[in-house]
Amino acid sequence: MVVGIAASGCTTAKKVGTEIGHTTRDVTRDIGHATRDVAKSVDKAVDKAVDEAVTDLRSR
Repeated sequence: MVVGIAASGCTTAKKVGTEIGHTTRDVTRDIGHATRDVAKSVDKAVDKAVDEAVTDLRSR
């Protein structure tokens, strides 16, 4: 009977470990996507600011 309990505990631990791994993967993916999206926004804002500055300097 002890073997059955140990096996049951191991299965539960494996399921918990798998779930933690999946959650970690999902969170890491979401952080990566958010970082990418912010980087794109910053890149666009910098490009716009540089274009406006160049246009302003050329018009002087």
